[in-house]
Amino acid sequence: MIELHSTRVPASADALQAAWQALGSDPAAGPPGAHLGIEAGVPGLHPLQSTLLPRADWSLRLYGDGITVECYSDWGHALFQRPALQQWQARCARGQGWPVASALRAFNALFASAAHPLLIGALRFDAHQLAPSSEGLSLQAGHSADASLGLLMGGCCWFERDERGEWWQWRLALAAAEETAEVAVATKSWQQGKAVTSAAAGAAASQGEEACDDCPPGAHADRVRRSLPRLASGELVSLTLSQSYRRRVALSARVAYDRLRSVNPAPACFYIDDGAGECVFGASPDLQLLVRGRHVTSYPVCGTVAREAGPVGAAASLRELINEEVDAAALAVCTDALRSDLAPWCEPGSLQLLARREPMFLSTVVHTVDVLQGTVREGVATWDLVLATAAPAMVTGTPRAAALRAIAEFEAGPRGWYGGMVLQMRANGDACVGTLLRAATVRDGVAEVRTGGDLLADSDPQREEAESRLKTRSLWRAFGLEPTPAAAQPAAQGGAQPGAAVRVALIHPEAAFAPGLRDCLKALGIADTAAADPTAQAAQAAQVAQVNIETAWGLPAQTHMPCLALGDAALQRLAHSGCDVQPQAAGHGRVVRLQLTERGAHCLGQPAWPASGLWVCSHASRRWVGGQPGSWQVWATGSDGMPLMLAREASHPAGPQAPQAPQVLMLFRPDSLMSDPQAVALLRAALVWLVEATR
Repeated sequence: MIELHSTRVPASADALQAAWQALGSDPAAGPPGAHLGIEAGVPGLHPLQSTLLPRADWSLRLYGDGITVECYSDWGHALFQRPALQQWQARCARGQGWPVASALRAFNALFASAAHPLLIGALRFDAHQLAPSSEGLSLQAGHSADASLGLLMGGCCWFERDERGEWWQWRLALAAAEETAEVAVATKSWQQGKAVTSAAAGAAASQGEEACDDCPPGAHADRVRRSLPRLASGELVSLTLSQSYRRRVALSARVAYDRLRSVNPAPACFYIDDGAGECVFGASPDLQLLVRGRHVTSYPVCGTVAREAGPVGAAASLRELINEEVDAAALAVCTDALRSDLAPWCEPGSLQLLARREPMFLSTVVHTVDVLQGTVREGVATWDLVLATAAPAMVTGTPRAAALRAIAEFEAGPRGWYGGMVLQMRANGDACVGTLLRAATVRDGVAEVRTGGDLLADSDPQREEAESRLKTRSLWRAFGLEPTPAAAQPAAQGGAQPGAAVRVALIHPEAAFAPGLRDCLKALGIADTAAADPTAQAAQAAQVAQVNIETAWGLPAQTHMPCLALGDAALQRLAHSGCDVQPQAAGHGRVVRLQLTERGAHCLGQPAWPASGLWVCSHASRRWVGGQPGSWQVWATGSDGMPLMLAREASHPAGPQAPQAPQVLMLFRPDSLMSDPQAVALLRAALVWLVEATR
């Protein structure tokens, strides 16, 4: 039994900064390193934490026929000189016939049970071959029998962040010599020749690699279409097909990873530098296993839709996903398959579904997640659970053997890291395991992003291809290869800035949403004169343009002032113009997609209005039943064709009739405007038009 002396102290800011700088600082020749952090997910379910090993002192490379050991420092070499580890290393060496699964269990058993970190690393997709139950599951076509199936590493200096966000530093020492080490440990390799040879071979293999996708647009949809008969016949219940996209990149993997973590935190953010010129990093939605003592929890994820901008758009995205029957069925299949994988290792009857289709919002997409938990049987090792769930149904399909045969037939090449596992394990067996999804593999300036989706017999091939491309967006944005959506750039929307030349008067300032609307206007540099002086004379004396903003039914119509009417107030102005507006039950509402008409886009200075439109809430105590809008111009409509935004220019009749100022009507809730940058741009553009139309 090997006992490592461990100390855990608060990590200083300098030590933590040095650790992050050391990670991946020399991916072509330095020692490997890794990070795994649970940085987002479903609150109350995914435990926030983070583990960082900036420079490994030793590593285990896994192959189908054994394990090789590499040491990178004096500390790592001293550890593997221990008699127990020397015996283990001789027995698990390649070609000795000891199953890798048994060797991994034996490795953990050599160390005294303790709370300190022991292993961090990743397994490739084909590591499912290491499971004892893998008989009959063949390797993917194109996978070399001599290729590594995974990389695990350890060291004497670790950093961890707890659920409260506090960082700690673990220092491990050998029992015989109470030595510790900082991040800047010696990087002398006791097998330097092997490491250099490995790096050179990897670099040579990638020379001349073309940065091209697996297939042109439309080809993935065709593959899906050709696979559906097997699902319809019952040969397969579900199937996951994937494809790779490749781009030449200028940013380093570390810089791209930092950008990805800041804009797209996920249940499993990971970075693996293999020390031989290859890095894999990503932000996976799938926290595959969480092992704590005798409890194991799994969080299968299935179903993906694009996350629309703003809270209203996000709610609409969730509604679309929740109502998608194919995705609901696919998640049920994935959860049931995981239950089957874990059941032999858990106490009978202990596996329970704790949550069903919990929504999970990430930066570009929305998913649903189940939560499955069970009690592990006595004598079961964590590696039993890890390997039992390798290549799970979420990334293969069911039945697994038939799904793997279909994957080998339909996909263009081996998956590599995609669909594998990233993991961190403590000496006591506690572990965190994420599925390797939404990941980029980088070597020699080429980034490969592989994505896929779960198929059932009634899947839509075109939708599956669109989903596959959607899942790449966060990675390409991290590399700076795809611009941030226009909705996230409000300053670029709309025409001229109203600035100090505009004043508004909120005619109904006591409304519940008025403070938020007033704050939104302040962010645009527009003051509310009604808040300071309720009289119109104050604004007129300032000799600046003023726009009245009306928000409630029952207000007197002031036709001599330019007006922006919202919600009920807009409906009242329609009623005054002869349209049929009727009461409706309070609380009735719906989410609708607003799309500008050609006239609206022109008047509002929005020629590049996105085709996807803008989600807004239709919620008022009255509704427009119908009728001609008369002199109103229709600037925007909903998906049902009903007008959502109208305008009327100023009129100057020749007779005794009084002139009327320009008006803009927005037939949706005012709070639909406040949080979404694209909607704020629309509000600003409407105010600009009203001011210009008055002059």
